[in-house]
Amino acid sequence: MGQTRLKQILKDSQFDFTSLFKITNLANGTASNDAVNFGQLKSVVDTINGLEWQNSALDYVTDNTAVPATEVLGDRYILSTTGGTPNAAWDGAVIGSIVQFNGTIWIATSPTTGMFISADNENTLLYYWGGSAWTTKEFESTTASTGLTKVGFDIRLDASAAGNGIGFSAGVLSLNLSELTGAVIDVSADSIAFLDVTDSSTKLESVSDFVNIIAGTVTTSGLSATSGVLSLNINGLTTDTALAGTEVFAMFDGANKKITWTNMLTAIDTSIFTAANFVDGTTIDFTVTSGASVTASVKTESLTAAYLNDVNVPTAGQVLSATTSVSGTTFTWVDNGIAGTPKRVRAAAHAVASGEGVAITDVFGSDDPSADIIPMVFVNGIAVFIGDVGDEATADCWFAESGVNGTAVSFANINGNENLVWDVVNANYALDTNDTIEVRYTV
Repeated sequence: MGQTRLKQILKDSQFDFTSLFKITNLANGTASNDAVNFGQLKSVVDTINGLEWQNSALDYVTDNTAVPATEVLGDRYILSTTGGTPNAAWDGAVIGSIVQFNGTIWIATSPTTGMFISADNENTLLYYWGGSAWTTKEFESTTASTGLTKVGFDIRLDASAAGNGIGFSAGVLSLNLSELTGAVIDVSADSIAFLDVTDSSTKLESVSDFVNIIAGTVTTSGLSATSGVLSLNINGLTTDTALAGTEVFAMFDGANKKITWTNMLTAIDTSIFTAANFVDGTTIDFTVTSGASVTASVKTESLTAAYLNDVNVPTAGQVLSATTSVSGTTFTWVDNGIAGTPKRVRAAAHAVASGEGVAITDVFGSDDPSADIIPMVFVNGIAVFIGDVGDEATADCWFAESGVNGTAVSFANINGNENLVWDVVNANYALDTNDTIEVRYTV
């Protein structure tokens, strides 16, 4: 290949290949493939020279108190600043010195600020003298990004990586639900996380679907779920046409409990079939079997079979009439005619808590009872024993003149100005304003 002639080169710079063999006025290189000029090279050299590079040492001595590991001509060591007072075998060197063996003794060089020196057994760092101690300068230039931190050569998770609901301890992340923001769950729209056992992965499920699963099948659970809300659905249960004694019902007795059908029937019977729920009248005898049944029979002394025989009816069309006295009720046949105009007084009772007291004031008002009738008294719909003169010791109540509660007015002498007096002891119960008293009579 022939030589290139000067005339063949179209140039902007100046070339001298005849005597100095150099290119002059070469611009600074800027691209990776550009040539560099002397000025750029000198700047790099000056920077390197300014770092005060020292010849490498065999090792950085961490224990200055020990004798030198070797004493061979040219051996070099760095005495650490934290390794203690140097051993006498170092021939008077002090901490931090760079020492070199000359074949006889160790020659110490005191470091100056800016010195760099490497140790032959260290391939990732340099030692730098900052003025009072040696520090290491690693070759790597790694930085930690967001959520990371650099410790030595290690890149580790930083506490800032743990966001809301994530805990951080000793470099380990963990779920911390207590950090989450409190909120009211929308059961129709919100979702929850769960662990799917089929593939051990975390998945998302709506609260509404979750509640639907809890509700189960309505025919067996009796529950329905709508938009995440459970409700009792008894109509959805399977119909049972045969009710057995061992079947149970739900009940609330201060707490949720159950009761069998047999025990429920027993409780119902016990509450109904008690003597307190029936009136032992003067004509009808009640026989109560507690918790089981009640029977009634006509008292023989008040109504006999003869009264029910047509032969004993004096006149066709007559009816039985009842007359009540201390000894009981006596039935007689009377004409089936209206003896008078029926009247009824119905009012709330005055409270009578004990002893004798007025239950109704001026019972009859302007409507005087007929002289041949006995008024009937009912308390809350139940007939009570209304007494005549002389019945004050046994009667539940009687009619009395105002201010003379303890003495009954005879039925024949009632003139319409009487009060109804109630005797708590005889009746065996008191009256209050919630009780209703009804008096029936004719005028």
